Amino acid sequence: VEEECKLSSVEDIAAATYQLLIIIHEEAAMSGLDPKLEKYS
Repeated sequence: VEEECKLSSVEDIAAATYQLLIIIHEEAAMSGLDPKLEKYS
């Protein structure tokens, strides 16, 4: 049971981190801070 809880929390952290990266990426692309980001968005 403990292993499942650990795995679940790890997946939650990974999902939250991924979403955060997407938000940062979109904000940077919209503000035009880094032209390189716009190419991949």
